[in-house]
Amino acid sequence: MAADVTDDFVDGAWFVDLAPLTDPGRVDAAVAAAVHVGEQSGRGLAEVLTAALAGREALLVLGQLRAREGGRRAFP
Repeated sequence: MAADVTDDFVDGAWFVDLAPLTDPGRVDAAVAAAVHVGEQSGRGLAEVLTAALAGREALLVLGQLRAREGGRRAFP
């Protein structure tokens, strides 16, 4: 379904497979790696991701998020 609309998002589309994660606290790191966003001194990774993606027309598909108990907290 997501593959059918990826061309509609001019700033990109990413799929992040969360199934391999053993630590739900690493969801933000997995997303950051997928969208090529790095850590910045003095800012949390979720904050950096939010700023990097704000105002962009992008699609972010998170696979297996429900299985990562606590992982949803990174993305309210």
